[in-house]
Amino acid sequence: MSERCQKHLGPARPGPAHARGNAVRRHAIPALLVLATALAGCDKKTPPRPAPAAEDAAAPSAQRRTEPVTQAEVEALLERWLGAQNRGDFDAYRATYAERFKGIKRADDRTVYFDRKGWLADRARMFQEPMEVELSERDFQLFPGTALVQFVQRFHAPGFEDLGPKQLIVQRMRGGELRIVREEMLASSIVSDLDAPDLSALRLVTWIDEQPYLILGRLDARAQRTPRLSTRLNPYRVIAELDSQGAAPAVRAYHDKSVRSGACLATLSEFAALTEVVAPDSLHQRWQGEGDAPALADAAVAEAVAAMGKPVIVARLERQRPECALEAIASLEPEVAITAAEPVTDPALRQRALDAFRQLPGYLQRQTRYQAQTAEPHPGYWDAWRSETGSPQVAAFRHPRSGDTSIFVHARSAVCSEQSIALAAVFRMTRGGEELAVLADEAPTPGAVEAAFAVGKDLVFLTLSPFRDTQYITRDDGTPVVESSYAFYKPPC
Repeated sequence: MSERCQKHLGPARPGPAHARGNAVRRHAIPALLVLATALAGCDKKTPPRPAPAAEDAAAPSAQRRTEPVTQAEVEALLERWLGAQNRGDFDAYRATYAERFKGIKRADDRTVYFDRKGWLADRARMFQEPMEVELSERDFQLFPGTALVQFVQRFHAPGFEDLGPKQLIVQRMRGGELRIVREEMLASSIVSDLDAPDLSALRLVTWIDEQPYLILGRLDARAQRTPRLSTRLNPYRVIAELDSQGAAPAVRAYHDKSVRSGACLATLSEFAALTEVVAPDSLHQRWQGEGDAPALADAAVAEAVAAMGKPVIVARLERQRPECALEAIASLEPEVAITAAEPVTDPALRQRALDAFRQLPGYLQRQTRYQAQTAEPHPGYWDAWRSETGSPQVAAFRHPRSGDTSIFVHARSAVCSEQSIALAAVFRMTRGGEELAVLADEAPTPGAVEAAFAVGKDLVFLTLSPFRDTQYITRDDGTPVVESSYAFYKPPC
């Protein structure tokens, strides 16, 4: 290193083995960028000053290297880097790195430092097996000639999977192209440690006045202040501020809590009480002024709804990146990834699941009971008798990591009768397999499935009760984990 460079960079000092604090990383960003830029010109002896003509010829190249970096350029490089790994294209992967490159690899509690040659030798071994790399929570910071990229990386290879934040520094080269000059895995969590998350930490996401909120749990009605009407539609919704003393024990554990929903990290703020009520038709019409009497004022409707309903605590979700998309559920364990499961629309698989459903002992018992109580000459299947849907509802979803498919079958007939019959069952077909295994032949879930999510190795269902007054998060065997219901005063039949 030249005396000039050593003067500006100072004496070499060993760095810490771990850099896990967000604040430390944030304050270190400018220093890293300065270091990356300085090192680009400090690994060689200072060349003799060129003649004026040579200086003029080199000026366009130097000027180009400090041109502003655009996010589109950085995203294009990032996609080449990501795609090369998922395709197993080592040559394309290698081409994304600058000649002067430094890398820091972390896996669980191990930290290894590399130059470019060592980094590529280590990665060449990884490319011998298929791998899957997923990125979320991407963040770009742009500077003249360089950029910092941060994201959460999920890496999966046979026998190994980890998750954690990663940082790339990219720099414009002499030819104008961008290359990676530094890569660091800031922290690593082995996914096997996250494969058995606490499903009771899951919560439902709702939207109030076009803002996302998390439903945290029940609240004593006395712990809320004057309610405000959020919507005059049926079901009615009111929001109320919390009484600081009465609600304190219920919300204390959630203050400054981080949560995850899909690719979004968020914190909780603006705690409030939410009450929902489905009003009887006569009351709804009176509130709306459908008749001789004038419509009831919003404040009066809000007071009536608050008195009739059962309040829950909600907290506004403040997303770290406002543009990221929330899922319908979130976890109070922010290190646990939640991914929407892929719906499977395979008519043959649907029919196989329906045939298996109709051969279950519980189904056959209900069929016998139905045939004994109906006077119809050709009774057919009980699940089609006075059914709102006409046949069982079959919903299939594929786990994005394991590739296993779970099929939920739910049937309910004669909903408004004392002779109502219902049954739910869950089947699973493993990746590459053909056999349908029974996970639950009489699942306790009372409604049909609306969506499914991968939470660690588990698949959870989001279901809705027949009268659409209760949402459930259930395990893949149909057992409810979390529920959120509101007062139902409208006669269902």
